[in-house]
Amino acid sequence: RGQFTFHKNDPKYINQLWRDCKYLSEMDVRYAHPEKLKFESAEGCYSKAVITKTDLKVKWAVKAFSDVKEGSSIYAHGMYLSLGKDSYSPRSVLYTASNVHAGDKLLSLPHDWFQDTSRYKLYSQTDVPIQEYVGEKTKVETYRTLYNRNLDESLKDIKCMYWAPQTYQMDICTVNGNVGGNEVVTLENGVLWKQRFETTRDGMFPEGIVSFPFFHFQEWKRVYRSTQLLNSHNIRQANVPGVIIT
Repeated sequence: RGQFTFHKNDPKYINQLWRDCKYLSEMDVRYAHPEKLKFESAEGCYSKAVITKTDLKVKWAVKAFSDVKEGSSIYAHGMYLSLGKDSYSPRSVLYTASNVHAGDKLLSLPHDWFQDTSRYKLYSQTDVPIQEYVGEKTKVETYRTLYNRNLDESLKDIKCMYWAPQTYQMDICTVNGNVGGNEVVTLENGVLWKQRFETTRDGMFPEGIVSFPFFHFQEWKRVYRSTQLLNSHNIRQANVPGVIIT
């Protein structure tokens, strides 16, 4: 997809994957006719270029919050960003309520809870993984693999991403959206797999709180107003412990 994707720096192969996405590799052809230019999210064609390979290993890890779903705790209570006490390079932590009913936990939580090693020792231990796999891996089916089995022509009309052209939908859409937010997806030898994960141990986070390292603005960016946020360059000057994004 993009957003925040690590690639192995392999000039001969990995760094050439984008060439299978014609929207990128034939850019000179498109710009030769500026009157016909049309913006397209490269997520669709690049995702297809990657997901159809049989000699790649890819992992889609759940490491980010998203505001794509209304009715979530993010919509109800906002996203909190707190900074640690180190004045030179303060630790920053993103967190929100674990559900829409846990908003009171946010209000009563100290802004520097993550530095309390007596209560949240596990969170401070960098050698302890926050997530661990549970259960067995199961295959993920796309509409392309389903079509290859039954040749149902109606599957060619499937569309799960409104921002990506129809051409790529069969390859990037999972059947009935059968991947959950608590599942990691991997691509191994041309086959997609998924496996459920859980937070490693009780006590990793305060009660009613969840944390991820990233936050993906998807819907809020359409109505973003800078006045909603405290300017980051004023945070340390004003000795403000955190920022609430609402």
